[in-house]
Amino acid sequence: MSVSSPDIKILLVDDHKLIIQAYSSLLNEVTHFSIVGSASNGREALDLLNELKADVILLDASMPVMNGYETLKAIRRRQNQVKVIVLTMYTEPAFIFSYLLNGANAFLGKNCEQQELIHAINTVAKEDYYFSSTVSKHLIFRTLQDPEFREHYRQLRLTERETDVLKLICNDLPNDTIAKLLNLSANTVKFFRKNIYRKTNTNTTIGLIKYAIRHGIFAVEQ
Repeated sequence: MSVSSPDIKILLVDDHKLIIQAYSSLLNEVTHFSIVGSASNGREALDLLNELKADVILLDASMPVMNGYETLKAIRRRQNQVKVIVLTMYTEPAFIFSYLLNGANAFLGKNCEQQELIHAINTVAKEDYYFSSTVSKHLIFRTLQDPEFREHYRQLRLTERETDVLKLICNDLPNDTIAKLLNLSANTVKFFRKNIYRKTNTNTTIGLIKYAIRHGIFAVEQ
């Protein structure tokens, strides 16, 4: 006998009744989705939050009384378990980031395909986050333009000399031998090794070898 997946309980929050009806009609066709309630603004949603114990909230960004942004912040002040998918027509990077930084689990355009909405609900219910191709593009662009990220990446990237040391570590050579081969002092090799451990987020030689193989720095002979 097969055991069906537990229902994903969904709360719909939108100030347009036709949109609520459309979402309800669409999502009720998915056997493991259960629409547990609806709200026309943020305050109503907060009143229903604890009562309905929804797993996922579909939240309209533009609503009267309490908009999506304020509603999201209020939800996160009360609990972190419920997943929130924000639905909007706005896709500007700053708008997206303001929601993501305040606890949104997914961000979809209201013109998204039905299958993408269903996929997003399933994904956040299991894996916490879902990023559409549009949001992913904005995330990558924003991250690459962030000077703090660029500096962080620069600090974590191995230098040419550190890469040389790592290759020799992977060949199971001790510090004094590495020092002679690279014309360095033993203390300098120890300093490089310490930096390599920090940058690769490991503290064992096996961990360094795995990192080197994964990044194409070292290859195991067949």
